[in-house]
Amino acid sequence: MRDYLNNFDFDMFGINDRCAGIIMLHPDYENRLEKINIDYNFKFLNVFVLGDYDLIITKIGRGTPKDFEDITQSGVLNSIDKIKLDKLMQEAISFQVGQERIQGYWQTFKDRYF
Repeated sequence: MRDYLNNFDFDMFGINDRCAGIIMLHPDYENRLEKINIDYNFKFLNVFVLGDYDLIITKIGRGTPKDFEDITQSGVLNSIDKIKLDKLMQEAISFQVGQERIQGYWQTFKDRYF
């Protein structure tokens, strides 16, 4: 997927793909992307969104109370494996600058909602 995206001309279609360097993502998030089936006329365009685990990881990476609220109010915690989430989160944190800060966000979230 990454090779395809690297060769895709996002500017030609006005698509902004520059968030990958800004938000916290697990290194293998692409393996969990979910294809959206929508009715559109572009036969060559596939649209993918982050899976539940990776959406949570990005929200925890920001660490605001609103982000925590978004996660809990979405109901996503009822449909995921919390042990798997913890493993993915710890791995994602290990690749980030400011690991202590993000680890604190994660611990706070777990203390409140797990």
